[in-house]
Amino acid sequence: MEHLLREAEGPNATIQVLPYDSGAPAAAEAFTLLTFEDDEDAAPVLYSEARGWVA
Repeated sequence: MEHLLREAEGPNATIQVLPYDSGAPAAAEAFTLLTFEDDEDAAPVLYSEARGWVA
């Protein structure tokens, strides 16, 4: 949570929280979160395949 709060202070991040009982899906698109156990300083990478949109 502390990491998310720090990241949310940057100009390119938006953190949104939705209650579980709202009935909305956890994510609109499938994704894979890649983490690197052998390098504690490496940031995780979110990988998603989508057509016509680049973040």
